[in-house]
Amino acid sequence: MTISISIARAAQTHPNHVAIRHLGADITWAQEADRVARLAGGLRALGLRAGDRLAILSANVPENMEITYAAIWAGIVIVPLNTRLAGPEIDDILRRSGSRFLAFDQRNAARAGALTTPLDGMVALEPGTDQPAATEFARLLASDPLAMFDAEADDLLGIYYTGGTTGTPKGVELTQNAFHIASLNVSIGIEV
Repeated sequence: MTISISIARAAQTHPNHVAIRHLGADITWAQEADRVARLAGGLRALGLRAGDRLAILSANVPENMEITYAAIWAGIVIVPLNTRLAGPEIDDILRRSGSRFLAFDQRNAARAGALTTPLDGMVALEPGTDQPAATEFARLLASDPLAMFDAEADDLLGIYYTGGTTGTPKGVELTQNAFHIASLNVSIGIEV
């Protein structure tokens, strides 16, 4: 089982259940699966391919979750960035991870614009970011849906950087299977 399969399965088994509730708006699992597939198509249209890295510099907003799911859906490796890091630390992680694109929210737009690492492009997750070179989230969402990437258990899902308490942050590679097992462990501990 992969994250993408779990989204598709939720859309099939509980299409009208709420996947995201934010600021009084609900998105169902059927809608979420469609949005993720369209965002994945948009990421591919930007030139990102399976195995490419997409760094994400964003607070906990729905668009962060959706771009993360979309990247995984397309086989793109996610590189979540700690929003508390300084610009030089983010630049270092972007270089070392080989990230081609950076997705950012409104809160982190100025920081994203000040980074010096050459990127192929950026994605503004929210409107009003004042970064004219960034592709807007809404444009990606208007793309044709992409068929789910056929991920293998050992395929790389993401590179998560450690806190760097004993030096510079180190990239920890998580496979599809490792992420799935971690998710199962969390769900087992949740009381319903």
